[in-house]
Parts: sequence; structure tokens; C-alpha cells
Amino acid sequence: MNHNHGQNGHPQWEPTGQGGDWQQPQPQPQPQRRQQRRSKRSAVRPGEVAAASVDLEARLGFLRRTYSWLLGAVFMCVTMMVMFWHSPFFEPVILFMANTSWLLVLALFIGFSWMGDIMAHRVDSKALQFIGLSVVVGAYAIIFSYLFVVSGVMVEGYGVDGSVLFHALLLTLATFSILTSIVFITKQDFSILRTGLIVMTFLALGAIVAGALFGFTLGLGFAVVMVGFSSALIIYQTSNILHHYPPNRHMGAAVALFSSVGMLFWYLFMILGMDG
Repeated sequence: MNHNHGQNGHPQWEPTGQGGDWQQPQPQPQPQRRQQRRSKRSAVRPGEVAAASVDLEARLGFLRRTYSWLLGAVFMCVTMMVMFWHSPFFEPVILFMANTSWLLVLALFIGFSWMGDIMAHRVDSKALQFIGLSVVVGAYAIIFSYLFVVSGVMVEGYGVDGSVLFHALLLTLATFSILTSIVFITKQDFSILRTGLIVMTFLALGAIVAGALFGFTLGLGFAVVMVGFSSALIIYQTSNILHHYPPNRHMGAAVALFSSVGMLFWYLFMILGMDG
């Protein structure tokens, strides 16, 4: 005869309804524990629900807002770059970046990007979320401007040689579209990539720091690896947007995607520049 213990420590029994026999009660599902496990890998905070749990109209609205803000961030980045090129701050900032340690430049870039990302993801004020997005976009606008200068595509009048830039943009758009389509078509949850991406982040940062300290270039192989890394990030973040982001965090979702797309463009641009 089976038995179990209740909250008071005494055995509990349940009739089966068949000849007076008794059986152990079947364990009941525990949705709260499952929800807790999901929240550990989710962008959802206490009191929020994931967009995947809301009705279809609200879910589609969240996706439309996310990708609209992503497109807006791209245009904002281009606008900021053009304004920066024609501002009196352009030459002093570029000279500072060229004459100082790359580790300091990288630390400033990561610091501003991290601060903007936290604002876009964690604060409730839409105005502060927008400021966070603007900080991230501004950091990328400056680092891209420096990339254009040192790669030699900047020409007189602060224009950009169109050939390398055009092909890098085209490849970035094609890669992003393919990766996004894969996630939307399969509807798979790629949270399993999280641990590997964290490890790769620290390895990449370690390689960059080592290159800056010891004066060696990372080369084409590293750039190819980083294209793969940024592609995996896009898959992971797109999956998170589908499965784990709350519907009111579209600006945070757009920031996450923009950062990954920006990194993808950076290394594709470097590869094409090396090839040229």
C-alpha cells in the first residue's frame, strides 16, 4: 500500500473508487516553478509577462515596435555620423582615439554601450529608455567614424568611399535577414546558446586586450570568427525577443539587436577592407 506525508507529517491516503483500495495522490504540476525556471533566462522582470504569453495582436505590435526602433536606430546612427564628421569635435576626438591606448578607447566604448543598454532594458521611463538607445547609437557612430578613418575609406570632405561600405552594408543586411528568417520560421528557443556566447565574449575581449598590450594584430581569422559570433548573437537575441522579452521592452530589444548588427557590420567591413 502506497502512502505519502502531508504538510503536518501524517500519512495521506486517497480512495481509488475501486473496492475501497487506496493509492498515493498523484503529484500536481507546479507552474510556479516552471515560470521561475523560465524567468532565469528571460528579460522579464517580476510583475511582467513575456510577449510570447500575450495575445497575437499585442505580440505583433511588440515585434513591429522593436523592428521599427531598430530601423530608426540605424538611421539615427547614420545621421549622428554625418553630424559628427562636420562638427568641430571630429578631428580632436579622432586624434585622441588615434593617439591614446586602444584599451582606453575600448573601455569607454564598452562603458557607454553598457550604460545605454541598462537604461533601455531596466528603467520604466520611455524617455530614459530612448536616451539609453541614443547613448548606444552615439557610441557606435563615433567608433564607426574612427574605423572609416583608419581603414582609409574617408576621402576629402569627410565623405566615404562607396565600394567597401556598400558591400559591407549589403552583406550585413543579407546576413541579418537570413538569420532572422531562420528564427521566425523555426520558432525555436535558442536560449541554449547563452553560455557559449558568454564564454566567447570573454575570449574575444581577452584576445583584443592581448593584441593591444603586446602589439600584434588579430588578423583575418579573428574577424571571421567574430562574424560567426555576432551572427550567433543575432540568432540568440531574436529568439529572446520571440520567447522571453516583455511587450513593453521594445526599445531594449532594439538596442540588443542594433549592437549585434553593428558588430557584424564592423567585422564584415574589416574583412572586405583586408581583402581590398
